[in-house]
Order: sequence, then structure tokens, then C-alpha cells
Amino acid sequence: MPAISAAPDPSGSRRWEFGAVRLDERGLELRVDGQAVALELKSRAVLRHLLHHAGEVVTRDELLDAVWPGRIVTESVLNKCVSKLRAAIGDQAHATIRTLHGLGYRLDAPVRVRQIESAASPLRLKAGDTPPLRPHWRLQQRLGLGGRVEAWLGRQEKSGELRVFKFARDADALGSLKREITLFRVLRESLGERDDLRAILDWNLDEPPCYLECEYLPAGDLRHWCAGHGGAASLPLAARLELIARLADSLAAAHSVGVLHKDLKPHNVLVAESDDSALPTLKLADFGSGGVIDRERLGALGITQMGFTRALERPGSSSGTPLYLAPEVLTGQPATMKGDVYALGVMLYQFVVGDIDRPLASGWEDEIDDELLREDIAAAVH
Repeated sequence: MPAISAAPDPSGSRRWEFGAVRLDERGLELRVDGQAVALELKSRAVLRHLLHHAGEVVTRDELLDAVWPGRIVTESVLNKCVSKLRAAIGDQAHATIRTLHGLGYRLDAPVRVRQIESAASPLRLKAGDTPPLRPHWRLQQRLGLGGRVEAWLGRQEKSGELRVFKFARDADALGSLKREITLFRVLRESLGERDDLRAILDWNLDEPPCYLECEYLPAGDLRHWCAGHGGAASLPLAARLELIARLADSLAAAHSVGVLHKDLKPHNVLVAESDDSALPTLKLADFGSGGVIDRERLGALGITQMGFTRALERPGSSSGTPLYLAPEVLTGQPATMKGDVYALGVMLYQFVVGDIDRPLASGWEDEIDDELLREDIAAAVH
């Protein structure tokens, strides 16, 4: 039985080694005898899955589901990937990656694994670049960095259409993108098309750098929109309350189909302005930290659990913004619907006092004159 020399924290990036072979999970960089090896991404993903289950029998169905999630792929494609992988690591005798006829494959080698620095690596994208598999699109400008995700504005050369491309900068970010795809599909399949959820239009998980294609909203997020209108305090209180009420409806819809956001904040609420409405449409966005209450619902909808790994859903994970995280989450308890409601309550408080940066601290009740609003905020954060 192959031995694994360490059991690192699964939340970070890892380096796997056996014999002269080394695979870094960040970027899936493969080296043999210290030299970088050019190998297609799918073959490297097969190796990663085998490493995660070193010494175990991994069925063909498991590999197909792990490497080609949600897609119909023939076994011949998997066989070619394994053949290319064996050639790359010098396993012509099939002594390391063994074929178990009628079952699948097993990695037979002493495996070493260790934690490595998990800082995101630069993608070196620049204006004018063409995203992989999108020859008619050009990157216009970088919109920002969020965690390990790099967002760019892209333009279709012929139509002039604009979209946002969210690129994964490392393996953890790729897991977040996959999670966001899964949750978007749950929301769309369960709720239908809605204008209060930011649409994911397409994605590339086949060729690095991997990315999501999302609709572009020039008004930006709720924080940016408020700043452009003189700050939240410049809006009438009734308008501020209406915006939060609309956001509450969107969150309730997500909760009704078992989807948690887990990072609700003004930055993750986008604004779609309209000429025929005094107030804009709010779109709940960025479910990359989110979760589902019932995994069986995914199966019922025929949706592969992309991004929902044990590492990403470990108990006590708190990947949200501290200002909006519920106390129980900060102390290591699992996130629940109540955590999303807590974040909504903080935003309600901020909009009532007219200061989006204001933390909810002891004595906050003294700033709220309306008794019903005090009760609403207290109920949300209780």
C-alpha cells in the first residue's frame, strides 16, 4: 500500500511527489526529474485524482465524473488521457498506474505530500489578450482582484458586446469557480430565469487560465453605485429600505431551493440601472463561497457537484468578510441560512444609518429611532 508521508490542511495548496514525479496542485504544474512536462490539462487532472486516492481502486466512472464533470465523455477519451500520462511520467510498463480490468485504475507508488505556500500566482494577462477558446473576444481592462480570482472586462470584436471574465489564479480559485457554476445551475433549474441573480453565460474549465463569463453591469456593485449617488445617506430612507427589501426577496428565493450565499455584502450585490425606474434592479452575485443544504437536490436536478469537495466544505470554514460574518461562524460553527440573514441584518443597519462601512457594534440601537426597524435588525442578527 503506498504511503502518504503527511496529512496537511486540505484548505491550502499541496505538492505531491512519487519517484521523480512532482505535481503542484496550484496550476497543476507537472515536473519529472525536475523538468517541466508539457501535458494536456485533463491528463494532469487524472493524475491529481489518482494521487488523492493513492493505493485505492478508482473506477472509470469516478474519473470521468471528477475530470469531465457534467459532460458525456467516452471511455476511449479517458484511455487516451491515461496513456499520455503514462508516457509523460515514464510508466511504459504500467507499474505505477495499474489498470484493473473491469474496474478502473490504481496508483501504486509511495506518495509524499506537503503543504506549499498558497499565495495566488499572477496570470500575466494584459489588455488585448484573447481568452482561451474565445478567439473573437479581447480583454479590455482589468476590473480587479478578488481573493484568487482576477476579473477582466472583455469585448466581442464584431458585435461590441461586453462581458466579465473571472479567471482562476490557482487550484483553490478554480474550485470556487466550479462551485459558483454548480450553484448558478441549481438556482436557474429550480427558480427559472430571474433578473435579480447575476447570470453566468458560459465558462471554460478545459484550458488554463480557466474562467467564468458573466454579464457585465456598468453601474458596478452596490457600494460603488451608492458612492456615485453621494453615499447611502443621500438617498431617501424609503428608497434605502426598498433596496434592502428587494435583496431580501432574492436571498429568500435562493434559500427556498437550499442555496446558501455565505458571503453576502454590498460588494457582492450588483446594480442594473434602468431609464424607466427610479430605483435600480439589484442582482445577487458571487456564489463562489456558497453552499447547498441538501446534496441530494443536485442529483435530482442532474447537476454534478463541481467544486463541492471535502476541502472546500470543511466544518468551521469562514471564507466570508468578517464585518458580515455571524458570530457562530467566526467561532468555527458551520454556516447556515441564519448566517446569511445575519449579513442581511448588518446591511439593513448600515442602510438605515446611511453608512455602508459602519460595523454593527454594541449600542447600535441608539442610532435607530424607528422601533419597527430596531426590531427587524435585532431579529436578523439574533
